[in-house]
Amino acid sequence: MNNKKIIFHVTRQYMKRNKGRTAVTFTGIALMVMLMTCVFVGKDTVLRYLEKVASLRSGSWHMTVYDIHAEDLSVIKEIDEADKIGFICRQGFTDYPASANKDRPYLEVKAYAPVAFDLLGIHVTKGRLPENEKEIIISETALTDGSHIKIGDVVQAKYFDRSITGINAELSESVFPYFGVSVKYGETVDVPLNFPYYPENDDFRQNKEYRGTSETYTVVGFMEPPAFESEGSAGYPAITILPDNAVLTGGETWNAIMTFRNTDATIPVKGRIEAATSCSTETNDMVLSFSANGSDSVISGITVFIEVFFVALIIAASLILIYNVFQMSFRERTKYLGLLSSVGATGRQKRFSVYYEAAVLLAAALPTGILLGMGVIKVGLLLLKPHLNTLIEIFQAGRFDDIPVTLSVNVNNLILVAAFSIFTVMLSALIPAVKMGKIGPVESIRGNVSGGSKRYRSRFRLIGKSGSGGCRLLAVNGTGGL
Repeated sequence: MNNKKIIFHVTRQYMKRNKGRTAVTFTGIALMVMLMTCVFVGKDTVLRYLEKVASLRSGSWHMTVYDIHAEDLSVIKEIDEADKIGFICRQGFTDYPASANKDRPYLEVKAYAPVAFDLLGIHVTKGRLPENEKEIIISETALTDGSHIKIGDVVQAKYFDRSITGINAELSESVFPYFGVSVKYGETVDVPLNFPYYPENDDFRQNKEYRGTSETYTVVGFMEPPAFESEGSAGYPAITILPDNAVLTGGETWNAIMTFRNTDATIPVKGRIEAATSCSTETNDMVLSFSANGSDSVISGITVFIEVFFVALIIAASLILIYNVFQMSFRERTKYLGLLSSVGATGRQKRFSVYYEAAVLLAAALPTGILLGMGVIKVGLLLLKPHLNTLIEIFQAGRFDDIPVTLSVNVNNLILVAAFSIFTVMLSALIPAVKMGKIGPVESIRGNVSGGSKRYRSRFRLIGKSGSGGCRLLAVNGTGGL
């Protein structure tokens, strides 16, 4: 049996005979790993939960591109960084005879590519999503307002755009500051989609500019009010399917919503699109902020600071704890290591004995600490969830109780947990290991290891040549050759 195997064997026996100290060291390392797991895995878990909360209302998309013309379409489709792209075609307004609200006499119909329903967080409350371009879903706000329309009913759509014309010669200008609209006498201007419906008046006239397109739809469901719905708008949102073979003609524009495999790509892609096309873009900052990629860097900055602060705190506390445990066992350990050095163990091998013990304990504590950490995160977030939801509801309406608490376990985070844990444990064992390597065999066996004692270097190369004179050489090693 070579020296290394002897050292491993004796170290394991030492750990077994000192069960209390071994248990304390193991517990300290496991708690450190648990706290590291809470920092790295816990951060991602909380941020993913908040991201789900944010996407419940606004959708999970990362960027929207508006007013895509036919010549811009190839630029959008060739974005390699995109994970999902969903196109949206606005069909226009149509009269809605079934409306029970005189201020909302229209439907505003849009056609979505299937993936867009998920990215925009469209949730059906009754019925189902449309499956072809002949089916439609309507905002349940229409039902709330008293409309008697039901699933299976038919909607005859004849599409138009809206505008207003100034008709009061005595009024220089009619201004609608909230909508950014102003109209002068005799002037006709287009109005935004959320522009209200006004009754007949003497200042301006509302116009319907028919597009020359029409469609017959079957109502197959009702959806939660989508994020883009404005209660003051003249029309209720309605959505149908944009078929895969749809063609963007020269006189139309589409919008596109997309997500990225790596959200770091959002801002660079935004810049490329705006430079290569005349399209405007918008980022979903609420969702992106929780992945540290929004245009607002406040949340990401706070997240990074908290992560660095707690990792540094855990490392410092763990260093003190684990180092003290190794240091407290210094006198006991020197005796068995002294016996090893008397049969030829070098200072390097004695140091390795300390590292070996630390590695054995760490190997067992890593999976234990990670599992404990995940359990703490799960329980902690479940307890925190009601209070967190109450706080979020102050700023954003929604049904957050339906969002499940799921652990977000990233391999990179587990690697970080392991790396920081290994670094901390081995650094904690460094000073005791160095001290152990400098203690000679006679000093160790005597217990003469106090800081004030004169120490002599053991001459291990002589022990191997000692033969029957081993006792004499051991004495020489123990006395410094005097």
